[in-house]
Amino acid sequence: MRFHSQCFFIREYFIFHKFQIISTEKYVLFVFTSTNYLEVPHGFMRVLLSVYGTSYSQALVLIAVQFIYRCFSISRRKFLIYFKGRWLFFWYALVGIFGINWGLCIFFIAQENPQVDEILKPLMASSFGLNMSDVFYVAASYEVEDEFKNKVLNWPVIFMIINFASIMGLSFAIIVLCFCFIHYKMQRVTHSKVYEAVQQQLFRSLMSQMIIPLVLIYLPIIIVMILPIFHLKNDACMSLTSILISIYPVLDPFAVIMIISVYRQGFLNMFTNHPKTNQISNLEMST
Repeated sequence: MRFHSQCFFIREYFIFHKFQIISTEKYVLFVFTSTNYLEVPHGFMRVLLSVYGTSYSQALVLIAVQFIYRCFSISRRKFLIYFKGRWLFFWYALVGIFGINWGLCIFFIAQENPQVDEILKPLMASSFGLNMSDVFYVAASYEVEDEFKNKVLNWPVIFMIINFASIMGLSFAIIVLCFCFIHYKMQRVTHSKVYEAVQQQLFRSLMSQMIIPLVLIYLPIIIVMILPIFHLKNDACMSLTSILISIYPVLDPFAVIMIISVYRQGFLNMFTNHPKTNQISNLEMST
């Protein structure tokens, strides 16, 4: 089994994502779509939006698991046994548990309600020319009106956001710890110049796969989670969060291709008439 950021679940997540827009309005964080190609019932669209959240959480966990696998493969190879055989069920279950947790929170807590409808109605009309009857959304309203029309904290939503932030924080903490440990080990191993050049490229590749998710996935979502606290608006027409997340599946593998010279040369050979040589047997790494 190969754990890498282009695995099936992450790819499926971003394919689905292109039909979604993530934004904020006042004290509401929402994800909406007006796409219903299969003309399924309104309630089933909420299920699909919850599955979208599930796949996002699975992507975060899979990126962390990928770094654990790389850490073991470089410095603790005896532990690779935990990525084989029956242990694979543990990793699949771990990804599934975090994903189901995220999805169920969205389905049961981030439901449509009249207060959110009133907030989103003018936005949908002015920005997209849509009626609320044409919009399918899930929304985390940080505040609600009590029986006296006073704004009070919506505690279920607050706990849901804390839950999501904890998953993101745990995932990225694992990434950073594994990255630092790998760097520590690589700095203390002496090899030939060719092998050292290979290691440097692999390290740069690993660094890119830490920085790119941070910039394109983690930070945008954290920002949109914070905006409703201060009642700050994020223009839904140009949702930077949706755009950045959509870029990730293209930029992440392309960065690796450009950093690893063997991959880079193989990629460039596809656009030339030069005969393809054995890149591995004639390895001359450029750094």
